[in-house]
Formats: sequence, structure tokens, C-alpha cells
Amino acid sequence: MYEAIADQYSRKAAGIKEEAQRRVYILDEYLKLLEGGFKQKRALEIIKSRYQGVSKATSWRLVEASRKTSAPILGSHSGTRLSRPFPHGNSS
Repeated sequence: MYEAIADQYSRKAAGIKEEAQRRVYILDEYLKLLEGGFKQKRALEIIKSRYQGVSKATSWRLVEASRKTSAPILGSHSGTRLSRPFPHGNSS
């Protein structure tokens, strides 16, 4: 299964790959803020201030993705990258 996902990803245009990576970084930072003790609302405010194009819909996706993310990703694995970006859909 992962090989198929990796193969599909490798065939994407550079711009699509860059946006997917951006989404992973945003989600990773959001999860780290929550782990660090920030309340959800404040964490979203911080993310919106640091990244352009984070709309209400994107904020909602962050919250939903954080609910679906397993605890080991939130653990003390600094530098861990998430295996999935936001759910499919428009990021703006």
C-alpha cells in the first residue's frame, strides 16, 4: 500500500509536492503547539500568523487531523514527520 502511495506521489508535479510538504509542516507545528500546552484556539492563531493562506476551512482540517492522529506522533519524537497531510480538499 505505501509503495503505491509513494509511486503516486513521485509522479506529481513539483508544485503539488511542495504544497503537500507545506501542509505536513503546518500540521506538525500545530500538533507540537498542542503538545506544548497551547489551547486549540491559541495554537490556530499562532499557525495563522506564521503561514499565509490558512483559512477557517484549513483550521478546521487541522483540528480534525489532530483528532485522528495517533498519540505516538505527539510523543517525544522530535523531528517526526507525519505520514499523511490534511484530508483531501481545498486548503484555502
